[in-house]
Amino acid sequence: MTGVRGARYLLLAYPLVQSLRFVTKIILGLLLGVADFGEVMQVGILIFFASHFAYAGLDEALVAADRLDRRTFARLRRFHVFSGLLAAVLAALAGAVLAWLLDRPSIQWLALGLAPMIALANVSVLPMALLVRQRRYRDAFWVDVAATIGLALATVYAAWLGAGAWSLVAGWYMNALIVVLLAERLARPSIAALPDDPAAGATAPLRSHGRRFLGSSVIGFLAQRADAFLVGAVLGPIALGLYELAQYLAQAFAQYAVGLGERYLFPLFSDERRGGRLAPTFGHALRIALVFVLPGHVLLALVARPFVLLVFPDAWQGLWPILSALAIAAAFQCLELVPVNALKGAGWTHSVLRLSVIRVLLIMAAVLVSLRSGSATAVAVAVAAARAVSFAASLVLARHVIRELEPRHEFLKGIGTVLGWGMLLLPVVYLLDFASDATGAHSLLLLSVEVASATALWILVRIAWDRAAFQREWQFVYRRVAAALVRGGT
Repeated sequence: MTGVRGARYLLLAYPLVQSLRFVTKIILGLLLGVADFGEVMQVGILIFFASHFAYAGLDEALVAADRLDRRTFARLRRFHVFSGLLAAVLAALAGAVLAWLLDRPSIQWLALGLAPMIALANVSVLPMALLVRQRRYRDAFWVDVAATIGLALATVYAAWLGAGAWSLVAGWYMNALIVVLLAERLARPSIAALPDDPAAGATAPLRSHGRRFLGSSVIGFLAQRADAFLVGAVLGPIALGLYELAQYLAQAFAQYAVGLGERYLFPLFSDERRGGRLAPTFGHALRIALVFVLPGHVLLALVARPFVLLVFPDAWQGLWPILSALAIAAAFQCLELVPVNALKGAGWTHSVLRLSVIRVLLIMAAVLVSLRSGSATAVAVAVAAARAVSFAASLVLARHVIRELEPRHEFLKGIGTVLGWGMLLLPVVYLLDFASDATGAHSLLLLSVEVASATALWILVRIAWDRAAFQREWQFVYRRVAAALVRGGT
């Protein structure tokens, strides 16, 4: 029951965080130039890549550990301070090399400015992992909300002042600082409550386990970010600016799924594995991804054109075809999170690593071939195709889990909902686009009608195909809203 409540809570909580990030990215597109955005993101990819090495996989190892004591936790934190400082120095050096290779001196200064953030952010990694291990989802959520608000305010204010590319640097530092302060405070009672075993304190097993998680994490980062890095290196900062903002907008929904995976699915699968009760969670999670997360991506892909025409200035109009393709890529990425987290939680890290290698090879091959066209849109389409194949491979690698848990009923309900909704929605969107082009209707009207039509059709399909689950979810939302109104009235 705790796991189900946690899933329902996160389903309501995380959209708020991702909505804040989504709006921030839109405002940045209005305030920053395409080239400025591309330049800072070229460095940002390098910095966040180095951060994975600083983590050393210890955040996931801590969540999955069978036992944890205070001495071990303290030693892991000291190790994290050292790894954060080392990664910061290496990232600054790598930035200087990259600036020389691309003949873009601004990259060196941005890398020097961002490198210390790695050491700062690394301080909060283990306290946040402890909150997740203990399923303190509400606390973790409020840390994310506060950090996201801080990032948004600092970034937008700096951009409004004319800081250009450095506005994102200010926002990232604000985000890291808020997470460090809040995570440390919230995790303090949990740290004090850890058993103090004088005979314990050995970190070697956890660090060894962390290295296995690190391998899959680094490979996963390459699969997710290597395409953008290569677009910037080969096609230049303007192409990267368009590609990155499109990816940011598409990933707003994907990060919602990633939040569910990291904060709920992985610790829940790990806990079920420790208790020998892995049972129906896999099928339930797969249905949630199909019914809630996948339609959001498909809708974003379909309304990308009127959305971009409505919101962004002319310099960003090349954004919408890239956004459409990357929204579909993000959809398959979300679906893949379910079998991947099932494998991780069940302890099948070798299968996760094999899957990560397959994913990287598929995406890298697709990107390298598509870059020959000189088009960022072609790269986005190739990435979407590679993600689809990778998702199919993840289901094959997770076949032992699927056979064990027999989630066919849940899977078929989810597939039926998405297929029925998509078959009804596609002709509606096509007719609306055709009518809009013929009559010259305003983009806001077209966008509003398409979103309303998609929502109405989704509700109708859920009622016709998955009525019982839809009623349970609606009753849960209704009770939550009613309880909040009662508390507000008193």
